Amino acid sequence: MAELTKLILPSLFGIIIGAALQWVITRKLELNREHRKLQSEAYYDFLKGVAGSAMQQNEEKLIEHYMLVANAKSRIALYGSEQAVKALANFCHNTDQCLGNPDTQKEYANLCLYMRKDSLGEKQLASVEDFIKIFFS
Repeated sequence: MAELTKLILPSLFGIIIGAALQWVITRKLELNREHRKLQSEAYYDFLKGVAGSAMQQNEEKLIEHYMLVANAKSRIALYGSEQAVKALANFCHNTDQCLGNPDTQKEYANLCLYMRKDSLGEKQLASVEDFIKIFFS
């Protein structure tokens, strides 16, 4: 009986430790995946709202886009990276938020650059100048 216990106990202990580690790692991966999803949705909604408000003539639709932008700003403050939050704060505080203004365009492009960096990583960078050409040409 003692020999059987010596054989079973370490195996049982290994199974319990393995299951606990698997649960912890899986939980962390799920939380990271959910955070990335919420972050990407916030970035997407912000860009969609800004683009929509810039092109909208209908006042009712314009208000919907403004609400989308306001909601996305809140979510970016919660889920965005430190750089994206700082870039959003600069865009909101240091510009007139009128995309016809070259200084505002630069801040907006900079914000988009940080959102891209968060989504695709460091190796997928583009330049602010490229973003300005894409968005405002």
